[in-house]
Amino acid sequence: MELGSKIRETREQKGITLRKLAKDIGVSPSFISQVEQSKAQPSVDSLTQIARTLGVSSSYLLGEEDTGIALLKSAGGVVKNRFDPEKLASVKLKRLLPENINNNIEPALLVLEPGTGSAEITGPSSGEEFLLLLDGQLDIKVNENTYTIPNGQTFYFPANSVYSFQNSGSEAAKVLWIKA
Repeated sequence: MELGSKIRETREQKGITLRKLAKDIGVSPSFISQVEQSKAQPSVDSLTQIARTLGVSSSYLLGEEDTGIALLKSAGGVVKNRFDPEKLASVKLKRLLPENINNNIEPALLVLEPGTGSAEITGPSSGEEFLLLLDGQLDIKVNENTYTIPNGQTFYFPANSVYSFQNSGSEAAKVLWIKA
């Protein structure tokens, strides 16, 4: 399949209008139309922006084998660092996005050995916290209430809460934690 046809097919599958795609990447709708009709070729930068907006890789649009790996490029070099290492001294923390990505979320994988946990954390004035317990068990205290989260369960709370958490189980707890 040609590049233009692949872009059009992907755009239509995602329910994105030609005008919206053009607006999101800062080009004219007629340019996108010409690319989709194979009357024009996008620059590498435009192709990258088209792919990012459509949620696919450039390789996918070019018909190459898609490895599932996408290069993330910082738009503004903002460092979020919403996970405070001082409050998580006994917790292994692996950030899942580069710190310099200008994004609205900060996902991380947390691993807590039995008996380990966080200090009390006072969240920012706005935002949300979402976690998915991948393995083990986690006790989390949010404001004055304590919740036990079993393996495979999700938990959500407003980021402006005062909270702490601990692995009270007998095996390591693995948590996908997303701050937004």
